[in-house]
Amino acid sequence: MPKSASRLRRSLRYEAARIMADEGVRDFRIAKEKACSRLGVSTHRSIPTNLEIENALEEQLSIFTTNRDVEHKRYLETALSIMDLVSEYSPKLTGAAVTGVITSVRPVEVHVFPSTVEEICELLYEAEVPYDQIEKRKRFAGKRFENIPGFEWTAAEVNVELFCFLPEMPYPPLSLITGKPIHSVSQKKVKRLLE
Repeated sequence: MPKSASRLRRSLRYEAARIMADEGVRDFRIAKEKACSRLGVSTHRSIPTNLEIENALEEQLSIFTTNRDVEHKRYLETALSIMDLVSEYSPKLTGAAVTGVITSVRPVEVHVFPSTVEEICELLYEAEVPYDQIEKRKRFAGKRFENIPGFEWTAAEVNVELFCFLPEMPYPPLSLITGKPIHSVSQKKVKRLLE
């Protein structure tokens, strides 16, 4: 890659990461489009990958965020309280709470494995959790996509997303960052991380 293209790719990577951190953009595609627009780039040859942007975001957060460890601990504590609530459904934690790359809009993401979505509805209702039902399209191996039902709410000023992987659904989904199966951790591992 020529030096000018390499510099452009680097500039786009850091601008997209800044957009995600400062403007609360969660979608890599939107962050890339905004970065291209701001830097006057129309070519797609220099567009950085999601992984490159995530690495730049982690680098920026480590430089400019003074209370990063406190935020990570708060995410893990919130995650553990959610996992305790849904412990009978083999919860798995993934996303920002695992990686520590936390922005204001990245949620605590927990995956559970009930027989029906209604089981989780009932559990959350009984626990008086003020949730909204959601559905997200997730990608799986073999270029397969599934709409995964879930719930979102705010707990301890942290956005929470709880997704229900029903028995007929594949698992794990692929990471938007690496394109590989997501990394997730058990409730036991989250407890160890907090010790």
